[in-house]
Amino acid sequence: MASAEQDGNRNRAEREAYKKKCEEEWAQEQEARRREEERRKESERRARAEEENRNRLVTMARNWREARLVRRFIRMCEGNLGRGTRPQEGWQGHWVTWAEAHADRIDPMTNGYLEAERQRLTTGEAPDV
Repeated sequence: MASAEQDGNRNRAEREAYKKKCEEEWAQEQEARRREEERRKESERRARAEEENRNRLVTMARNWREARLVRRFIRMCEGNLGRGTRPQEGWQGHWVTWAEAHADRIDPMTNGYLEAERQRLTTGEAPDV
């Protein structure tokens, strides 16, 4: 009788050990999956950030080119409006002032873009430009 009881206890202990081993393996697999998911998400985050950086760079280059075009257009208009001198008064002067301010707003060399990029890259907290 003692032998049957010992066999039962041994079988129960073996089942418990096996169950514990299975649970530990499952937990390790879950942890490995979690770490892999974190790596995947980080990789995707980096790829999105790189794409955003490239898009921002190209947009600012286009804005710079557009600002130069606007300024050349303003100079041509000044020549036609003021016959060689810059119009200072009336609607012509107001228009030139507005047009130059617009060119400055879109020009990344004058609108704070470079400072914002410096802040973004050094602190991760760049203001929107």
